[in-house]
Amino acid sequence: MYNLVRGRQIQQSMIDGVIRIEKMKADDTFFNEFGFEEFDVDPNVTRLNLEEDEDYKKILEDYADKSKKYLEERQDETAKMMQAQQAKVAKLMEAKKAKLAEEA
Repeated sequence: MYNLVRGRQIQQSMIDGVIRIEKMKADDTFFNEFGFEEFDVDPNVTRLNLEEDEDYKKILEDYADKSKKYLEERQDETAKMMQAQQAKVAKLMEAKKAKLAEEA
């Protein structure tokens, strides 16, 4: 990628797009581990009729359970953060009211 930019083999306006694509590829653990994209898998799942395979169904159910658990944990975490922020704001408002009352 850097050779393309340094060698001016790519237009200036396309550099950001290339960087984004390369970052996505670097972050794509599925691609890095197996060497092909996720969208390459779907046609083969259909072709091999894996939707009916018990092992495949088990993998999908396990993934759905893990995903649901992860999202629930993040939801609880977000709620706690929001409560903490609301408490901070309430404390600041009380301090401001007290200061205004002192000045009056």
